[in-house]
Amino acid sequence: MLFFNKLRFFIRRKKQIIGTDEFGNVYYKITVNNVEKRLVLYNKKVDPTTVPAEWHIWLHYTDCKYPPSLTICNHKHCPNLTGTKYAYHPHFFNILL
Repeated sequence: MLFFNKLRFFIRRKKQIIGTDEFGNVYYKITVNNVEKRLVLYNKKVDPTTVPAEWHIWLHYTDCKYPPSLTICNHKHCPNLTGTKYAYHPHFFNILL
């Protein structure tokens, strides 16, 4: 994860901030040799599941429109909770009794 935080150094030259999402992730567009590259710098922890659907579409060149104008989902995006205290744990011990 430390490696990804060091990427901030490399994007200082020709970066263009496109926007941020509700998790604080910042999205950039960089043009190198007339080729557009899109990337995201995560707010705190490097977790790709925190990228909402609108920004995911933009990052993967599916749509050229910037995400603030897009409305794909009606519900709020929730990151993957596996490995946290909010993860779902089924109660198997009730079945065995």
